[in-house]
Amino acid sequence: MQPIEHEGVFDSKAVWPDDAEDLIELTDAQPTVEELGAPDYFDRLRAEVDARLGF
Repeated sequence: MQPIEHEGVFDSKAVWPDDAEDLIELTDAQPTVEELGAPDYFDRLRAEVDARLGF
């Protein structure tokens, strides 16, 4: 897996889950800065992956 190159500055209080890069890659997401800052963004990606897997 290739590391995701990040440009710009994010709020230092933002915490990404350990599987953030995997979730983005598995869903082919192209997140915007606004989406990355949303508190439920990675939960929505995780739900999309779970749905694809039939969970």
